[in-house]
Amino acid sequence: TMKESLPKSISEIRETINKNDFPKLAKLLHKIGPSLPMMGLDELKSELVDIQNDLKNKPDPHSISHRIESLCKIILGAVKSL
Repeated sequence: TMKESLPKSISEIRETINKNDFPKLAKLLHKIGPSLPMMGLDELKSELVDIQNDLKNKPDPHSISHRIESLCKIILGAVKSL
């Protein structure tokens, strides 16, 4: 279920942020994308896509990690309310 799989995915995303492995981050973010509309988080989908596109262009690690962390917090908050 999403309640079980999303926290695991978020944990993996957070670990990957610390490694600055941008290609893997893009894949992990892509993997959680379909779950967002099912959780009523349609507005996050565009931010997710923007982050994925930015990851392809070797972004500033601090800036991109901050954006991803904000996204992760919102998703985890939504998971808790399921």
